[in-house]
Amino acid sequence: MFAAGILLVVLGAASPAVPGETLRWTQVRSGLSRAQVSEILGEPLMRNAARGYERWVYDSGCEVQFTRGEVSAWTAPKPEKSAGAPISRRDAPLTVARRT
Repeated sequence: MFAAGILLVVLGAASPAVPGETLRWTQVRSGLSRAQVSEILGEPLMRNAARGYERWVYDSGCEVQFTRGEVSAWTAPKPEKSAGAPISRRDAPLTVARRT
């Protein structure tokens, strides 16, 4: 189980955020039921189940793992980047003003 949790963390570290998704993932907590997770995040892209564990995979590659029907681990997307960064003077093209 520990190895599965580590795998979830590693996989999530490479997942980019889908706009608006990060906020929903902040609501995921250990112990939530499948129905609660579905209400928060929507339906997963893929579900895998075996031996008391279930894993839901979402479009962003983020995952939720359930043990005996409750959230036991998850990976959240990286925080979203801002739409743009302010332009610094070094980013602006150099123009020379000519006197006429």
